[in-house]
Order: sequence, then structure tokens, then C-alpha cells
Amino acid sequence: MARKMSVGLRKQGSRDALTEWAKARKAWAAQLLVRFGMQTKEWVWSVYNNPHGEGKVDAAHGPVPDWLDLDERHALHETGVAWWDEHHNRCSNSSHEGVDTLYQFKRDKNGKLDSRGDFDEDSPAKLREKYANECRAAFGCAMTRVEAEDAEVVGKRAAPWFYSYRWLLSEGESLDKEAEADAEAHKRRGEVEGRKEWTTGLREEGELYLQDSLEHIAGIGPGKKKTLEELSPPITTVQELLAVDVTAATIPGITHASLKKFQDAARTANGGTGPKDGAFPDHLVKDHREEEHPYKSRYGEEKWREEMWKRSPVCKKYAPIRDMITHMVKESQKMFDGTEHEKDWRMYHDALTTMTCKTTKAWMKNQVDAHGVTYLDRWILPEDGETEDYPMTGARGRPCLTIPVHPPMHGSTDRRHGVRGPSARQFAGAHAMGRLAEQRRRRLTQLARKVVVRVPTRQESA
Repeated sequence: MARKMSVGLRKQGSRDALTEWAKARKAWAAQLLVRFGMQTKEWVWSVYNNPHGEGKVDAAHGPVPDWLDLDERHALHETGVAWWDEHHNRCSNSSHEGVDTLYQFKRDKNGKLDSRGDFDEDSPAKLREKYANECRAAFGCAMTRVEAEDAEVVGKRAAPWFYSYRWLLSEGESLDKEAEADAEAHKRRGEVEGRKEWTTGLREEGELYLQDSLEHIAGIGPGKKKTLEELSPPITTVQELLAVDVTAATIPGITHASLKKFQDAARTANGGTGPKDGAFPDHLVKDHREEEHPYKSRYGEEKWREEMWKRSPVCKKYAPIRDMITHMVKESQKMFDGTEHEKDWRMYHDALTTMTCKTTKAWMKNQVDAHGVTYLDRWILPEDGETEDYPMTGARGRPCLTIPVHPPMHGSTDRRHGVRGPSARQFAGAHAMGRLAEQRRRRLTQLARKVVVRVPTRQESA
């Protein structure tokens, strides 16, 4: 017996307010309020414990905990943070922004609304693509200000980083793929296919040496080569062929005209300079697929990774997260060059799994930017507490807020939240950025006040 069942959808998350992630999210919002200087630590600690209070200090709550009692070293500034986020958008070839329904109104011949006019005869349509793929990119923006009194706040946009058709891999996963790519290249060593790509030191087209055998001359095939080698004395090299007196030589099967043609081809080799001295350096020919690390051997220390991820069939479908992080750091630095936070800027990115895993964070800790700051120190992460009741343990050192208006990018690029904020062009507007900062302050305050209570199950409610 069998039965037919429908495959339903499951939400990616939980409404249980007692989860470690929910507790960490509330504490992270409280910590950001203090670090951005939006509220005092005493006020935040008060509303954190008494969501319906007015922010008055209450001794019953105890002293401000260490994870909230932060000094200037942990301070963040609105004009010193680069905000980054990714967006995936399915491409649509349509002049109507991908909508499925349009409403037409009658217009006159000048295009003005007219109830006695006519409808447009052209039927709107969008292309039914054989392969509909997503456009994937990471975007960054920042609010900056130069070091001067009453200086104007300027919004800036970073150059986006594109990774369409590819999936992001953590540092550990990337290293595994690179080892797999080297192993795949090893398997193809000795194959004719790809030999030109993998082998260096090969003979250039038209390159000829005096000690080369005769088959390197155009027109001399196996038959003519054998005839010349069986002469007495034999002619086996280019140098010996050039020494032949064409007018006096009598060679069975080869006319004087053909012999002269062969000699002329040899004399005009190498771009007209004639044959090179000696023999072709075979010892310089190297098939890099034979080496322990084929890509590093073939393309050198600086470019082998770039070429591997571009050429290897194992890696083509993926993108290492290290490339995106490096782009974020470099582009963020460009936005803050010449500003008040040129050296101490920070960047915000939410809890992307490939970024928060141990291997990626270990890699970030070993990468240093132009000012000697590690990539990991540039990333805004929760400040650890030393007490046993530290509420952000569930976040495991990850930024646990992915909400509208927290990162400015979510006001537009993240449609999962059902919000439409400023467009990509407005990201660079100081007014829009300032408005988002105020929205962020209100939202963080709301989250810090949030009551962490357990949502009863349906059975318990009954």
C-alpha cells in the first residue's frame, strides 16, 4: 500500500522567544545602542530588564554587566562604518519590471489620457528564457565625513562584487576545492587535450633550429624525409639541407624546384631571421600537470589561485568567500580614505555562514590591511562577556541581527522583509543615510525592550 503526499514548505526559523538566538539578538541590539552612542549604558540596561519602563536606573537590576559596560575602544561611529550585504535577483527580460499584470488607459495620438482615444496595440510581453539565472552581487555603502569642524556628511557607494552563477564557499571548503582541482589536473597529465595550456617551453609556431630534424620544415613529410636520410652522404638536419647545392644535386623523387622551396622555407624561418643555432631546448619543456601543485607551478605564486578558480572545472561553479571579504576590505578603505575614520573604520555584515565559520574567521585573523589591522578586527562582532550569564553565547560570536533598517542595505536589497527603502542611487545620499540611522536607533531600542517570553504551544493554550 502507498499513499500520495504533498511536500509542504517549512519556515527557516523559529518563533520561540526562548531560543539562544532570540536572547542573543536582543542583547546584540542593546550592545549596539551603547557602542553607537545612541543611549547610555545605564538606560539600555534598564529597558533591557524592564521593557515597559522609562529607562530609569533600578538597583534591583544590578550593575551594568561587562558585555554592556564598554569603553571608548569598543565605540562605533555612524560616519565610520561600511555596511555590506548580498542580493540575489532573478533576471527577467522585460520592459515592465517583471510584473505580470498591466493596466492600460486610452490615449490620444499625442499620448495624453483621452476616454475617446485608443488602447496601445502593442501587447506587453516578457521573454521566456531557456536559462533563467540569478544575478548575485555584494553591495556596500557608507556615511563619511572629512576631519573638519561642521564638515558635510557625504554618502558613498562601494564598487559591487559580482558572483553570478557561483555559490560562496567558506575558507575550509575553498581549500578542499583547491586540493580537488589539483588532483583533477594530476589525473589528466600526459593527455594531448589541454597540453598547450599546461605545457610551457613549447616550440613557437615557425620556430626552427639548425640541428632540427627535417620534419620541422613545411612540405617535408615522412616519404621525402626517408629519401633524404638514405642519400650518401645522408641529409638528416636543417643545417645539412641548407648545405646542399641545388643545381648539382640529383635526388630521386625530389625536383630541384622542391629542394629550393625547402631551403627557402628554412632560411625564412623564425620571422625571416633564419634557423637558430644549436638544437631546440627540450629540457625547458615542462608539463605542469606532473608537479605536486599544478596550478601553482603553471601560473606562479601570485596568480595561481585566480587562474584555478577561473579555469578549473572543479572550481568554476563556486566562489571563495575570501575573495568577497578582500573586496569588502579594499573597497571600504577607498570610501574612508581622506575622512575622519580613515584608519579606524569598521564594516558591518550579518551572520553569513561562510563568513562566521571557524576556518574563515581564522583566515581573516591572519590577513592585514594597509593600516596593519586584521580583517577580523575590521568586522563588527559582539563583544564577549566574562560572566556566566552572558546572553550572546547562542550567537557564538556572530552578528545576530538581520532586520529591516539595521544595515542600510536591507532597506532596499533584502525583499524578504517586505520593505522598500531608498534605491541603490539614494544609498549615497547623506539625507537618506541619516534617516536610516535614526530608523536604526528606533529599531534597536525596540529590540532591546523586547520581552523574552516563551510562546505557548497550541496544546498548552487549549
